[in-house]
Order: sequence, then C-alpha cells, then structure tokens
Amino acid sequence: MAAITINTIFLCMDYYGKSDELANVLQRANFFFCFFFTLELIFKMIAYGFTYYWYINWNKFDMIIVLLSIITLDDTWLL
Repeated sequence: MAAITINTIFLCMDYYGKSDELANVLQRANFFFCFFFTLELIFKMIAYGFTYYWYINWNKFDMIIVLLSIITLDDTWLL
C-alpha cells in the first residue's frame, strides 16, 4: 500500500511547464515503480501459480495495469 501511495504522489506532481530536473525525477520514479510492480506481479504468479493467480479478478486488473504501464514506458531517460 505504501508503494501505491508514493507512486500516486509522484503521479500527482506532474504538470505542464515543469522543469527538466523534475521531469527527469518523475520519469525515473515511473520506471522504478513499473519495475517494482512488475516484480510483485511475477512473485505473486510464482507463489500462487498462474491458474490460481488468474482466478482472482483483482490480479487480472493488476496485471492489465502493469502491462499498460510497461507499454507506455519512455526509455529516453536512459540516454
């Protein structure tokens, strides 16, 4: 719950005209949280097994959100 709350705070800090430094921090935070939530998904899948993991609707929702987050990652911060 703490990771979700902190991620939400970072998401709320985005605004038009932000400094390049803040944009860089927010982009790195987004990458970190995507990585963190992806690891959570993988660990839960290993622990529960795919069949039971997929049986729980909340996990389906969580997986969709994580996959969409990965798809929308911008890798320009690596440059």
